[in-house]
Amino acid sequence: MAQFPTAEQLASWAALCPGLSNWCVVSAPNENRFTISRTIETRVLWCGFRDQKEIPAKHDSLASNHNGGENFLPDNARWCSKRTTMSRMQRRAVVGLYSVLSVSASFAQNQAPPRTVVTPPPTAAPPAANQVDVASPDAIIAAAYDVISGPAGQKRDWNRMRSLFYPGARLIRTAPKKEGGMGATSFSPQDYIDRASIYFEKNGFSEKEIARHTEQWGNILQAFSTYESRHDAKDVMPFARGINSFQLFSDGTRWWILTIYWQEEGPENPLPAEFLPHSR
Repeated sequence: MAQFPTAEQLASWAALCPGLSNWCVVSAPNENRFTISRTIETRVLWCGFRDQKEIPAKHDSLASNHNGGENFLPDNARWCSKRTTMSRMQRRAVVGLYSVLSVSASFAQNQAPPRTVVTPPPTAAPPAANQVDVASPDAIIAAAYDVISGPAGQKRDWNRMRSLFYPGARLIRTAPKKEGGMGATSFSPQDYIDRASIYFEKNGFSEKEIARHTEQWGNILQAFSTYESRHDAKDVMPFARGINSFQLFSDGTRWWILTIYWQEEGPENPLPAEFLPHSR
């Protein structure tokens, strides 16, 4: 059964409803609310703003239903005027106002707490590119291979690499997982630079394109670029082969790398003839 509102709420209602100024609510020691059905049936509301503490005998039944007799009212409670009879319209006004406030209070209590929106820090603008590196898809793919290649200990031109990538671009490595299946690891250009710099200090690395399959429409282009990796450019045999999948974008003035996404060849997954040289 619905609970009746507090004395403070009824006081505010009384100010809105003519003829309700001498109506108030009973406060029990351990209960500040009444069921609305009992209050309407008795047509009596109680409050504590007068000096009398006794409950009239004719209302003993009401008091005894709530923790018993004279203990029904707290020490600071007082008899509020005489019994008053509400008109039907007045009762409807009270019930209506109570319903509205109850729904509003329930809605407010059940609302999820506001979320804190965390705005990611803005991506730093890439350095200015050498226009030769970004003039065409061929040029930017060639620059991507060239900038990471060199002997052990050679400092790479990382600003050149950064200049090739659109803000927010990703490099994604796929590889078998120890527990089985395949996994993917995503890097920002800076993540890649941080990892590769450590490796290149002690290891030579040279990578070149040996075949490419390209699709282009409008300002977007995707290329399957088959690569060979060597520790030294003069090595006869590569230590790894695979495919770099480039996603490129032209803004009308230059080309950008949006993604380089790669997988290395393995015994269980050899490169097919269509992605090898002379198979275009």
